[in-house]
Amino acid sequence: MVERWPALFTERQVFAEFNRIASKNLEGDFFEALDQYTPRFIKLFKSKKGTVGQKLTELMQQINLV
Repeated sequence: MVERWPALFTERQVFAEFNRIASKNLEGDFFEALDQYTPRFIKLFKSKKGTVGQKLTELMQQINLV
């Protein structure tokens, strides 16, 4: 597989290949969208109940979001 697609095996190579094909900054666009949607994700995570809610609360406590 490496012989067929040698430019797709490191993060930097994937970003460069995506930029070449789509003329977009994949990493920049991803982080921009993440910044935009993070408050909604946090609100959603805080609204979860049960086992999933408990696990999400523990994860958010680890990164000081609760």
